[in-house]
Amino acid sequence: MSQEVRSPESARGKLVIALAANVMGRGDEMLGKILIGSFLHTMAEGGRRPDTIVLYNTAVQLLLKGSPVADDLKRLEAAGTEILACGTYMKPFQYADQIIVGRVSNMYEISDRLREAGSVVRI
Repeated sequence: MSQEVRSPESARGKLVIALAANVMGRGDEMLGKILIGSFLHTMAEGGRRPDTIVLYNTAVQLLLKGSPVADDLKRLEAAGTEILACGTYMKPFQYADQIIVGRVSNMYEISDRLREAGSVVRI
């Protein structure tokens, strides 16, 4: 009887990053923007990349034209990370035509990704 050999990374399952805001942490907004930029840049640089990044609420702004983190998100997407933007936020503000990375999704798909994940990191 053969047994499947799994790497430590595959044993952990899929990694999903959930971004709820266009800043990281609470307090100083300028510092929060620097921190979210640094976090995404570090993720794009290497190591274990997330399988999926879901963005909702003001985090969706990170996917739009003029975003200071767009290049890092594009690098993650090119490396195979799925990037999903909550359409509920996009529609009232008519942002759908401004998205430059990732794709517009819905809460059904986002909740599926979160439920199926081995690990969810909420930022």
